[in-house]
Amino acid sequence: MADLERVRSARIGETPPGRCKDRFLREVWEVKSYVFRVVLEPDEDVWRVYVPGLEEQGAATWGHTKEEALKNIQEVVQMVIEEEPIRR
Repeated sequence: MADLERVRSARIGETPPGRCKDRFLREVWEVKSYVFRVVLEPDEDVWRVYVPGLEEQGAATWGHTKEEALKNIQEVVQMVIEEEPIRR
């Protein structure tokens, strides 16, 4: 959240006092990405999808179609990560 506040308070093209512009931009715009194995399987008339490594934290959902299930799991994983960041 602090990074977001820095972005809101900094004017475009303006670097906060005492900060190197390149370093400030790297700190504010650093994006983390993860790759997870996803299991998608038919379950009666729906598709069940889960992430084995995060299932205990709630990373499981379903959809009427494969596409819907995959969209749902992406949203669920994002919520799980926001609540409990992944430790390396």
